[in-house]
Amino acid sequence: MSNTAYTPDDETLIASELDSATADGRLISDAGARVIAAQFAVGGDAFACLASTGTILLEEIRSEIPSLLEGYDSDSLFIRALTALDHYVSHHGVRGTVPGWSDLWLRGDAR
Repeated sequence: MSNTAYTPDDETLIASELDSATADGRLISDAGARVIAAQFAVGGDAFACLASTGTILLEEIRSEIPSLLEGYDSDSLFIRALTALDHYVSHHGVRGTVPGWSDLWLRGDAR
């Protein structure tokens, strides 16, 4: 997947988080948002801010997502992850640094 820093372990964790969130009818978790944003931090500063501090630069993230979505199958993990992240940031809106954010990461069973 170009434009990402995905590793096989991250893909497994993200897929599990996306499946759990879908099954439970909820947004992805904060840890899920952090892991997904970290994969796209190469795409721009807004993703890096979210990944490192929890800061949501809403307009910047939402403006970068469409170009990242181009050319991928709608069922791909890449599309599912970005779509879930878009819903997450839209729900939470603009926010600053989140205390304890750096301690969050998906582990094993994402539930």
